Amino acid sequence: MLPADRDGEAGRAIEAPPYRLGGDDPAGLTAYLRRRGWIAGDETVQSVGAAGDGNMNCTLRVVTTRQRLVVKQGRPWVEKYPDIPAPPDRTLVEAAFYDRTASTIEVAGRMPRLVGVDRASRVLALEDCDGFTDLTGVYEGGTLHDDVAAALLAYLVALHRVPVDEPAAPPFANPAMLALNHAHLFALPLAGDAGLEARLERHTPGLAADARALAGDRAYVDAVAALGRLYLHGPPRALVHGDYFPGSWLARGDAVKVIDPEFCFAGSPEFDYGIMAAHLIMADQDRGVIRLAASAAATAGANPALVAGFAGVEIMRRLIGVAQLPRLARSLEVKRALLERSRRLILGGSLEA
Repeated sequence: MLPADRDGEAGRAIEAPPYRLGGDDPAGLTAYLRRRGWIAGDETVQSVGAAGDGNMNCTLRVVTTRQRLVVKQGRPWVEKYPDIPAPPDRTLVEAAFYDRTASTIEVAGRMPRLVGVDRASRVLALEDCDGFTDLTGVYEGGTLHDDVAAALLAYLVALHRVPVDEPAAPPFANPAMLALNHAHLFALPLAGDAGLEARLERHTPGLAADARALAGDRAYVDAVAALGRLYLHGPPRALVHGDYFPGSWLARGDAVKVIDPEFCFAGSPEFDYGIMAAHLIMADQDRGVIRLAASAAATAGANPALVAGFAGVEIMRRLIGVAQLPRLARSLEVKRALLERSRRLILGGSLEA
């Protein structure tokens, strides 16, 4: 790999206009990867397919005659929901995350290797985590074993210790992605939007009434808004992954890999612990694993009320917001109970609420 290709400087001359990633032209993809120096000149793309079920990016698994890569591109929309605009530079922020954590083995050793960046086209190439599978099976009865949970928590502890120069400045200020995520986490689910309510009613008939009740609960809405302000404007105390849920966790046995840090930002470490705890709760994992997460957060100095609050917000938005979890098949009664749990977490200030 040419060093200039890794950070994209050479790419400005190599690719004009910017390359559009797709799986329908293996020959064109082969030529592009060769020009970038990400595969050898005698290497050929043999197959291309979707890599995972992510929402945000065009993400492809590329198998060549010598290796396997994951290649992803940020576009000006959410890939799964093209009607939702999204900042295309998110892949460049993700690349900065890989670069910033590369010297911290407890973090980098639990992530795929960054192969290259094409800044002009907003394309990343990463090593494929061959043999690893994501952990979204926990929503369907799978168990997050203690050793895997411990590895995921050790990753967070190490990540939150990574020093960041000028954390309030680009790339880790990441204001565009913060604004997008803030809208979907803290604002839209409680805004009473008729279109969102109709979508929710199609997904879980009957739950829209509970969403309206939450939107009318002033104490709850005010607490969510306060958490949202902290998310957007809180002091940049740590480098935060920003989307720490089972879709970003891969495992092979007890080995763990973490992916997709495009929502990363310098902010409150409690956010990562809260998102993790929310998904453990929604996946009906053993309380001991949830206590393990709470204990790790407390040992790391996290504020338990903030951890619980962010957990409650994540539960709420995953149940009544746009970003539903396809594998979270729960009855109306269970979802209502989870929404009540969200309220207790946010207003009660403890993961035990």
